[in-house]
Amino acid sequence: MYRFTFTFLILAITLNIICGEKHHPHLHKEVVIVDYHGPTNKHLFSLFKKAEVLEVYNSTLTSSPSHLYSLLPHLRKVHVENNTYEDVDYDTVLHGANALEEFYCINIKIPKIHLEVLRILPRLKICVVRGLNNPYPIIKDNSLNETQLEIFEFSKNGLETVEDLAFNGLSKLKELNLADNKLRSVPKEALVPLQNLEILNLAGNQIKTFTKESLPKLDKLQKLDLSRNPLTQFTIDGIGGVAPKLTTLIVTGTPLPEAELKTIKEKLNVQIIDQA
Repeated sequence: MYRFTFTFLILAITLNIICGEKHHPHLHKEVVIVDYHGPTNKHLFSLFKKAEVLEVYNSTLTSSPSHLYSLLPHLRKVHVENNTYEDVDYDTVLHGANALEEFYCINIKIPKIHLEVLRILPRLKICVVRGLNNPYPIIKDNSLNETQLEIFEFSKNGLETVEDLAFNGLSKLKELNLADNKLRSVPKEALVPLQNLEILNLAGNQIKTFTKESLPKLDKLQKLDLSRNPLTQFTIDGIGGVAPKLTTLIVTGTPLPEAELKTIKEKLNVQIIDQA
């Protein structure tokens, strides 16, 4: 791993040149940027053409050229966290990241970002977008339909609506996390394509009603998290018919009466978690 700020990197390269030492930043496979303030440019990124992992923390990027990640043809993981992007169009930055498999975008201040841009990443398997500074109220139809996603988290983003075809094409998805948003429901139709889904996390939303009719047939679903929702109507008799492999149901922090939970536990062959 090569951990640096841009200022330190430029100084290090300069000193190596002065001292006659060989410096090969292009050989480093993991690049970590911490506490940097300023622009990024193609020349500097081209120094790390062998990089497979890029992490940026606690930084402010004032500008960035388009297709920046295309300079890193081996890049398979990007993790950006606690950063501010000022005059940066992150949609275009991602263009050309053809080897990218994992993308983590956490607590980011950015003018705009569109989920649809993920469709240009043909190998993307894991995507975590959490804590955007601007609310992202809707996941539109076909936003992710050309990806190979297996894990998708979109939490703490002010999400209010999921359109019926939002997850169209995500037949490989195993984990969907939409926790801590403002969802009142997720359309049954939106979940139909997710035939390999094992974990569904809807915790911390505004869901009041949930029944077995809320789910399509999901043969591989094992864990359902509805904790911290204001559930008032909760009827899941016969849920085994739509989710035969369901083993864990989490309802911690809901207003469901203890007597009702006891009845559910007696009826279902499922672990009910109702206490933190």
